[in-house]
Amino acid sequence: MGRLFVISLEGNIYRCKHCHTHFGLADHIISRTFQCRHGKAYLFDRVVNVTLGEKEERMMLTGMHTVVDIFCVGCGSIVGWKYEAAQEKSQKYKEGRFILERFKILGQDGSSYSIIQDAQRGGSESDEPRVTFCFTIHHYPLTIKDLLQLYILSSLDFLPSSIQAISNCF
Repeated sequence: MGRLFVISLEGNIYRCKHCHTHFGLADHIISRTFQCRHGKAYLFDRVVNVTLGEKEERMMLTGMHTVVDIFCVGCGSIVGWKYEAAQEKSQKYKEGRFILERFKILGQDGSSYSIIQDAQRGGSESDEPRVTFCFTIHHYPLTIKDLLQLYILSSLDFLPSSIQAISNCF
């Protein structure tokens, strides 16, 4: 197996949300407008402390690409993918670049990302009362509707009693 060497970065760092292994710097982000299954994803010019999976052809929103999944060297969790090849000429700029799924990493300020958080940032302010659901990692204000969606998406069994407790506050 060998010895594991982990590179520590300095500056505005993106890291694994499970083991806090460093992946990349904010300065190495090419684009913050990518999308993946879990919401936002960032295109990085370079990343560190990842291992590569097997090459595979994958149909994405922008066409067929040859990609390899990338895994955290610290805990082994999948954190995104690397573009090996793009068939469309307009997509060639992605080759050799890395996608880190925002849902799977901690931001430069240590914040986590969720699908609900993304939905809240888009659109106008709601008339629904907002509460801070402190059981979540990100401590963002959520509506009861948001909590129900989170329950449906994650099937976590602690949410129903929490939702009931919050509902009693109104």
